[in-house]
Amino acid sequence: MRKKFLVVSEQAMRVLKRPESKAKMLIFFGVKDMRTIDSYLANNVPQGQIVNPNLLTIVREHAPDFQEKNFFERVSMAEVVKKNKSKKGIQKK
Repeated sequence: MRKKFLVVSEQAMRVLKRPESKAKMLIFFGVKDMRTIDSYLANNVPQGQIVNPNLLTIVREHAPDFQEKNFFERVSMAEVVKKNKSKKGIQKK
């Protein structure tokens, strides 16, 4: 059986990528540069910076009907590698 890892779901990522959510993330992570937050959001990998259950409070603040069970999704490492390769291909074009 393959081990599954937690990453932030696409629904939660859409909420976290909003400008008002990014401003809250600046405070949460204690950084001063928005580019740092953008890099955190671009790297949705297991055990990454944004795989933090405390960020659920930011998501709920901007999307009150968001359910906690939809914050994370389980993926295998092969799926993570595949997703990251497809993102890099899109960025190069």
